[in-house]
Amino acid sequence: MFVDEPGRVRVDLRKVVADASPELLPLRRWAEDRLRQAGDHGAGEVALDLPALERMAELCELPTVDLIARLRRYASR
Repeated sequence: MFVDEPGRVRVDLRKVVADASPELLPLRRWAEDRLRQAGDHGAGEVALDLPALERMAELCELPTVDLIARLRRYASR
C-alpha cells in the first residue's frame, strides 16, 4: 500500500480480485466492476480515501483498521 497523497491509499485492484476470502466478497465485486469499466487499457489501481475505506469495511463487516491491514497485501508497486 502506498500513500501518494495525504489521506489516500493506492491499491492494485487485480490483487483484490484474486483474493478469494469470503468476507471480502463486496470489495472483490467492486474491484471487478472497476476493472471491467476501465477496460483492457484502463488503470488497475485506485487511490482510496478514508471515507471510502470506512464504507468498504462496513460492507465487508470488518473494522476499518482490519481492512486497511488486508489492503497492504494489494499494494500497487
